[in-house]
Amino acid sequence: MKQDRYRYYLRDLRDLIKERQQVLESRTDQDVFSKGIACGYNEVLQLFESQALTYEIDLKALDYDDFGFSPK
Repeated sequence: MKQDRYRYYLRDLRDLIKERQQVLESRTDQDVFSKGIACGYNEVLQLFESQALTYEIDLKALDYDDFGFSPK
C-alpha cells in the first residue's frame, strides 16, 4: 500500500512537470527566460527516467512508460 502512494506521488509529480513544460513550449510569446524554464523541466524529466533505469526500476510500474526520451 505504501509503495502505491510513492508510485502515485512520483507519477503525479511527473505529470505536473510535463504539463508545465508543455504550457511553456506552446506559448507563442516565449522569451528567453520561459525557454530556459521549459528546458529545465525537460532536464528534470530526463533525470527521472535516467535514475529509474539506473536503479533498474520498471518505468511501466511507475506509469512512466510515455517519456519518449529513450527506447524501452
